[in-house]
Amino acid sequence: MRRARARKARGTAGGPAAKVDEHNMAASTCIRCGHTSFEMAESAITGLRFKRDFLQCSRCGGVVGVIEADNLNARLDAIEERLKVLNSPSRARPFAR
Repeated sequence: MRRARARKARGTAGGPAAKVDEHNMAASTCIRCGHTSFEMAESAITGLRFKRDFLQCSRCGGVVGVIEADNLNARLDAIEERLKVLNSPSRARPFAR
């Protein structure tokens, strides 16, 4: 019983307890160093065709997740911006014959 309470106080599986902010919401923490700030870093992986974005700890660089860098949403955003430029009224248009 005593060990179970100690384990519960420390966190799941004996790891560090989740940090809790002023609103009692658990904050994401790095599993390697316990830091709570993260960043995206683009990198190429040998054998893969597309680059990947790594979500990593901003202190120790421990990787938390990986997503495709050249994703569909980014492509659609770029197409949308090009269409806005093409359809803008300030763009000079040749006269129709």
